[in-house]
Amino acid sequence: MRSIFDSISEKIISSFQGTQLIPKKTYLSFTAVREFAAINVKPKEIRLGLDLGDEAFTEELQKSKLIGPMPRISHMIILSESKQFDSKVKELVQQSFNRTNKK
Repeated sequence: MRSIFDSISEKIISSFQGTQLIPKKTYLSFTAVREFAAINVKPKEIRLGLDLGDEAFTEELQKSKLIGPMPRISHMIILSESKQFDSKVKELVQQSFNRTNKK
């Protein structure tokens, strides 16, 4: 999972200006002005949590089950391969970033 986590983290950090990866006690937080994404690393998957407000849940975009992040991390995507971080996932991360880092 380490190589998958590294790949996903690099994509998030390089795509969103001012983003920092901050290790927390039970999860990893991606913040710019505020936290917009969080990751729980599990033995066989990475749970990428996002702040998407009232966005509808789907099979891929599930209700968040992450341990630790703020309650506003409402949705999660389960990733088991770095190639799953595609343009659709990046667009959802962008939505979360825009939502939490409004000026």
